[in-house]
Amino acid sequence: MGLQMTKIRQKSSRILLFFLYLPFCLYAASENQWVTPTPWTIKKGWWKELNSVPREELQKRVAELSQSLQSLEKAVPEESQNLVKVSVDRFVTNCTKFLELRDSTALKIEEAPILLESYTVHDFLLAAKEVKSYEARLKESTDELNRISLTHERLLLQIDHLYSVYEKTPQRSLQRTIAGLNTMIAISNRAIIEERMRLNRQQLNGIEEGLEWTKSILTDAKELLILGSLDKDNLDEELTALNVKKAVLDIELLQAETELASGKTNAFDTKPLTAVSKRITWSMANLDERFIHAKQALSFLLGGNLQEEMAQSFVKQSNSWIEELDDLDKRVKEWKSLVRREQDAAEKAFLVDDSAFTDTNGSNYKELFYHQKAVQESLLKTRDLELVLFQSRQLANVVLAKSIQELNWFSGASNRVYFELSSVLSTVHTVLTYTLFRINETPVTPLKIFTSIIVFLLAYACSVVVRHIFTKVAKDRKHISESSAYTFKRVTHYSILMIGAVSALSSLGVDFSNLLIIAGALSVGIGFGLQGIVNNFLGGLIVLFDRKLRVGDCIELSTGEMGNITEVNVQNTVIRTFTGHDILVPNSDIITRQLTNWTLRDQFARFHLPFGVSYGSDKEKVREVISEAAKRIDESVIGHRNLPDPNVWLVGFGDNSLDFELVVWVDFSRSKKRQSSLKAAYFWEIETALRENNIEIPFPQRDLHIRSSNVDFSKVNNENSSN
Repeated sequence: MGLQMTKIRQKSSRILLFFLYLPFCLYAASENQWVTPTPWTIKKGWWKELNSVPREELQKRVAELSQSLQSLEKAVPEESQNLVKVSVDRFVTNCTKFLELRDSTALKIEEAPILLESYTVHDFLLAAKEVKSYEARLKESTDELNRISLTHERLLLQIDHLYSVYEKTPQRSLQRTIAGLNTMIAISNRAIIEERMRLNRQQLNGIEEGLEWTKSILTDAKELLILGSLDKDNLDEELTALNVKKAVLDIELLQAETELASGKTNAFDTKPLTAVSKRITWSMANLDERFIHAKQALSFLLGGNLQEEMAQSFVKQSNSWIEELDDLDKRVKEWKSLVRREQDAAEKAFLVDDSAFTDTNGSNYKELFYHQKAVQESLLKTRDLELVLFQSRQLANVVLAKSIQELNWFSGASNRVYFELSSVLSTVHTVLTYTLFRINETPVTPLKIFTSIIVFLLAYACSVVVRHIFTKVAKDRKHISESSAYTFKRVTHYSILMIGAVSALSSLGVDFSNLLIIAGALSVGIGFGLQGIVNNFLGGLIVLFDRKLRVGDCIELSTGEMGNITEVNVQNTVIRTFTGHDILVPNSDIITRQLTNWTLRDQFARFHLPFGVSYGSDKEKVREVISEAAKRIDESVIGHRNLPDPNVWLVGFGDNSLDFELVVWVDFSRSKKRQSSLKAAYFWEIETALRENNIEIPFPQRDLHIRSSNVDFSKVNNENSSN
């Protein structure tokens, strides 16, 4: 029996293992088996499955998929066959393009230059040109990668949308076929974009390696400079010819500036571009002159036997040249920005009325043609000037370094420190003056942002100082009330901060001249979520200027809380309760909800405190005793010219007592108690005074009257007992 049970358990275990292992087998089989997708049965991840095989298998799968999709043309209505055919052809084209890109590699950049044994000035400038060329390629490749990445992100959003539309269409319908084809096209586009991004990254890596190599060559070339063919006589002749050329350029630049001063006639007027072109040409000639001076300096520095006075002179000239190059670098950026703005303005004018440019022989078309030509020429000249500017900077640094080497130890060390410090400061200045964005054509830089913050902080510090000085003045002058002092300080604080904010924003480029636009922007902001904030801010101003509620006033809220106002802030009013708590009430609630101000007109309030004494008590004595008791409380008003002293009124005859009221005026400015606590203090004094003067305080009582009777109660009791 036991043996049979063991066999049964073994069979049951095998059956259980079989059914547990079966799903994994089926899943593995489905993973290895390729199922050609159709526009009706698209599942997420199908492209990844398509692309997970070698090239030969991938080509086979793409061919099967293309053949399957091309058979759809006959399966749809005739009026939709052309649409389906176009979609299928586009998908097939994308697949072919993807196969080409998948096996492609990034274009190889030409071989990087090799390090020479020695460098003439001409060779050194060529090495600097190579560095600049690699930097331009790096920027171009980086911009291209950013554009492709942005397109890829948008395509991902489009695919998600197409999937959601596809899932909502009916099965085996024409709408599902078209939606499926659109989804497949978008996915193939994404695959092509991703391959292009891969190739672009490979090319970017190659450019970065080439840039590092050319930079290292340029650094080594500074130490390998030789005199070469530097002839001082030839340099003097070049300088003379260049001075003649600069004289002509000065006249042409002056003419261009004069024409520019007359103003533009329309958006296609080339006067600004002509002026920029002349400035660039003049700057190039000026740099050529500096080149000649640098070559002259190098002829002395590389020739040896240089006197220290001349080396010191070369150091000063090099520093001056570097400062001029920094200034020219800023102007080049401004010129490029001007050319870009001119180009944008012309494009906007063309888009407004493009029909005026259809006639190729018309004046408008010619103006547009010459304007675009001037833009391109200016951009090319700007690019050439940037290259010469970079070469000039490298050459100036070489002259400076060589000159410092010829100085004595102390002079050389001090100049090296100065040079390094200047380099650091120049880098910091470049970072701080980098244009982040523009506001009304005004560049916003980190330096301007930092300056705006400093201006606002200075305004805040000025507000703190002014309020502190006024607080001291208010303490010395008793006629200035606490509420008036607080209102003045708050208004001064807001005014100074407003001036600081306007000054800070103006330095960033915000134009406050058009108040209508600013008011419109504020109204939109208020409507979209700032309504509560603005209501509280305006409520605070109303509280300060209306003076129905002042700092120090004793108020009672609708909730029953009572206390003194201690602060009126931008968004809320702070009330210090008599229990020691601070309540923050929004300013909008302060001006819209009902509350009681016990010290609106003045700080006085009249209390009516009821009490009673027994019939037969001396009324005059009661008045005297209770009045004196009330005077012992500090908050009681005594001796005021307009308000009476505490008094006692007889107000009624109660069932058990003579009803009196203590009528007393209270000065809340002396009190830190809430109303109920103050009344309790008066009642305490009333009870004490009555008890000490033996004046009875009555309480509810009943008198029992018993009449006499002739009834014999003993007989009544005997009868009751017998019964």
